[in-house]
Amino acid sequence: MIENTETEEKAEVKEQKLKERSVLYPYFNLKDSIDFTRMVENLSGRGTASDEAVASELGVATTTKSFNYKVSSAKQFGLLIKTKEGMQVSDRGRLLLHPVNDQETPKIIKECFKLPPLYSKLIKNYENLSLPKPESIANLMFNQLGITASMKDHAAKIFLESANFAKVIDNQGKLNLLNEEKVFIESPKNEETSKLEVEVDIPDQKEFQTVQMALSGGKNAKLIVPRDINGKDVERIKKMIDLLIVD
Repeated sequence: MIENTETEEKAEVKEQKLKERSVLYPYFNLKDSIDFTRMVENLSGRGTASDEAVASELGVATTTKSFNYKVSSAKQFGLLIKTKEGMQVSDRGRLLLHPVNDQETPKIIKECFKLPPLYSKLIKNYENLSLPKPESIANLMFNQLGITASMKDHAAKIFLESANFAKVIDNQGKLNLLNEEKVFIESPKNEETSKLEVEVDIPDQKEFQTVQMALSGGKNAKLIVPRDINGKDVERIKKMIDLLIVD
């Protein structure tokens, strides 16, 4: 009888743990994730840093929650790519760490803020509306978005810290990401593929020209530039392309 009782209790504990599993969310805020990405780049350059090397730099083991939370958060913000060999800085992360000009940095940070699946849902819910108290955001996460009761307050705190860092909360306390210009959108990557798509909003076709380029493997590329582009701008475009090239 005692053995049956103990078995039932263990089953209840196991079931409780399964029920308490949270959906994916950034455990560390956007600023911390950028700092972590910078550390990874210092270790890897344009290559790949092993999990062991990164964990050693942090002074932890690869099996610790803090290590895995840092990697997961940076991945969700689009800053890192995880591979079998370890991790590497994404094109977006590299452009953020080495911006061509200071005006691009805030835009890329805003793009990163919108990438985590949880945050995209929160943005749809709150965009252009005054944000409620942190407790209310936490409760929404718990009731509708799959965050556990034990983690909802922390998840809400990290969301607000990231939103403030990205400067997407205006003076009226509204979450405002409307009409944000996209610097670029990165397609999903794996070990076999590495693609980068550029998306721009063209205000007037008459002011722009499209330059089509043939690439290797039968691929094509399009470059949209102003018709009155000057030499300085051409050099700037060359530098940006150099930054986006993946070896």
